[in-house]
Amino acid sequence: MKRIFLDIGANTGQTIDFALRKEFQIDLIYGFEPSPICLSQLNKKYHKNPKVVILPFGLWTETCEIDLHNEGSQGGTILEDYKTTCNPTIRVTKCQFVCASDWFRNNIIEKCELFLKMNCEGSECDIVNNLLDSGEYDKVTCAFIDYDVRKSNSVAHKEKQLKERLKQLNINNLKVYMGSSRHLIMVSKLRVK
Repeated sequence: MKRIFLDIGANTGQTIDFALRKEFQIDLIYGFEPSPICLSQLNKKYHKNPKVVILPFGLWTETCEIDLHNEGSQGGTILEDYKTTCNPTIRVTKCQFVCASDWFRNNIIEKCELFLKMNCEGSECDIVNNLLDSGEYDKVTCAFIDYDVRKSNSVAHKEKQLKERLKQLNINNLKVYMGSSRHLIMVSKLRVK
């Protein structure tokens, strides 16, 4: 069975590099990144790698153009009140976003082991809810989430709401992916058994 890894919020490829390790036997990686600055770096880095597809948009709840604040930094976000710790250059750029459930429906067609990493600076809960609402989340083998909603007063409540929803639905394949040991949880879930 094919093993596919989706990196939502690819930035400059930190997690893609990790997922490419031979021990994980990932067949295909999709890197989603709306920032033109980060895209340039990703395309240079992976243009010759047949296992990596870099997509020039982010995933969200609808297909649209949105202002990306702190574009090009590790704190690039669609949220105006996002409190980043990366000390970015203040920059706002219109960027393309695609509805997550539409992309899944159109691109994840065959049966596969699907791994999903979301580090998208406050949009992660909306993306998971979009996938749950549409039934597309059922395709996910294991998801890793960095609850960046904590850094924005306007959406901080969404973490608790999502956790309660997942509990009610008895979904336990979404793992917290935060802090300096973030890749340890990935090793335990990505390793081929």
